Amino acid sequence: MNTSRFNMWPVAVLCTTLLASGCVAQTPNLDATFGDAVNTATAQQVVNPDAAQQSAPPAGLDGQAARATMDRYHKSFERPPVQSNAYTIGVSSVTTPSAMTAP
Repeated sequence: MNTSRFNMWPVAVLCTTLLASGCVAQTPNLDATFGDAVNTATAQQVVNPDAAQQSAPPAGLDGQAARATMDRYHKSFERPPVQSNAYTIGVSSVTTPSAMTAP
């Protein structure tokens, strides 16, 4: 019978964890360049980086054309799309028994 007050399992787990953490590989090359690809892609997508310093309005649509375009875009979501029957496999007509009777 174990009458010891001190349980060795937590100490053994702690020591094993501390010893195993020394075997973790360091990644200084990966960590030093982390996020560079995202920052480069973002910078390449900016059309005019100095746009905040310019006071001239941007070239493009006038206000009325832009509003009409956005209204048409928003209205395209008002009606839900027509849902087709998932079990339809290209059958174009239904034949009923009454249609099959001979004259």
